[in-house]
Amino acid sequence: MSVLAEWEKQKKQFEKATGKKKPKTKIFGIAFKATGISKALALFDKATSFRAKNAAMHLFVAQATAYMKALKEEADACDGKEDADYRKAVKALADGIEDVSKLAAAETTRTFKDLEKLVKSGKLKDVRKYCEGEFSTENFDFLMAVQKVKKLTDLRALLDEYISGSAAKEINLGSTAKKAYFSALRGEHDFKDAVDKLKNDAMMNLCDTLARYINTLKIPKVKSTL
Repeated sequence: MSVLAEWEKQKKQFEKATGKKKPKTKIFGIAFKATGISKALALFDKATSFRAKNAAMHLFVAQATAYMKALKEEADACDGKEDADYRKAVKALADGIEDVSKLAAAETTRTFKDLEKLVKSGKLKDVRKYCEGEFSTENFDFLMAVQKVKKLTDLRALLDEYISGSAAKEINLGSTAKKAYFSALRGEHDFKDAVDKLKNDAMMNLCDTLARYINTLKIPKVKSTL
C-alpha cells in the first residue's frame, strides 16, 4: 500500500471534518503551507532497497516530528466548546501521521526480509556480526557461498566445508536439498535446481536469526503528541 496515499487520505478526512485545509507548519514563527511530509513519503514509495527506504523514513520522521509541534500548538489554541470538534479533528490528523509512520516502518522491515534486497542493502556485514553473537555464522556463510556458485567445481567446493559429515562448518540440509546436491555432482540432477534448493534451505535456516536481527534495526517512528 502507498504510504503517500494513506497520508493524502488522512488530510482529506481532516478537510471533510473541518471544512478547512490542514494546519500550516511554522519555521521560526513563519507559517508555511508545505510540511515536507508528502515529498518524503513520495520518495519512500519510490524506494526499492532497504537503505533507500530507511533514508526516506528518516526524512519523513524529521518532517513529521516538526509538524507534530505545529499540530499541538493548533490544538492548544482551541478554546471553548465551539472548538471541541476542530481540536478532535487535529488530534485525528496527528494520530493519522502516527499510523502512516507505523505503515512505513512495517514496509521498511518487509523490504529487508527479501534476500536480493538484503544483498543490496549493504547490511550483510552487520548481519554476520549479529550471527557471531549468536554463534551461528555457518548458515550465513553457507548462504553467501551458495550465492557465488556458478559452475560444478563451485558446487563441489561446498562439500568439505559445509555439507559432509566431517565439514568444518557443517550445516543442516533437508533430505530433498541434499539428494539434489549429490545428484547434481554426478550429473544426474539439474544444476540450477540443485543450487536453488540449497539457497532455499539456507534461507530457512537463517529465518529465525534474521527475524531477531530485524528487531534490532533502528527504524525511526513518529508518535502523536496530542
